[in-house]
Amino acid sequence: MPRDPARAAKLEAQSFDNHAYHCHDLHDASACTRLGLAYAEGVGVSRSLVNAVSAFELSCGPDAPDAEGCYRLGRAYDEGAGVTRDARKAAKLYGQACAAGYLDACPPTPKRR
Repeated sequence: MPRDPARAAKLEAQSFDNHAYHCHDLHDASACTRLGLAYAEGVGVSRSLVNAVSAFELSCGPDAPDAEGCYRLGRAYDEGAGVTRDARKAAKLYGQACAAGYLDACPPTPKRR
């Protein structure tokens, strides 16, 4: 199948719009994580780390947070990507993501090495 960049861009934009709707209108935490990833990677929208962090904050809210979103927000604070670097806040978010089952956020243990 030949590549069609125009069609790919249209599909990426539709996917972005879908994630934005589910995140903002339906308050779907996993959709907010996908929205944040789209902003972070510039898929279907212009790349913006600040907007990515905003979406990850929505995904890691107090009501049914998405573990991956908490991890991604923790990484943003850990790396200072789109926010001021804050190791303490990053550690708290990593802990929250780990407790929710996102293993990449958990500290290494002898069994996981």
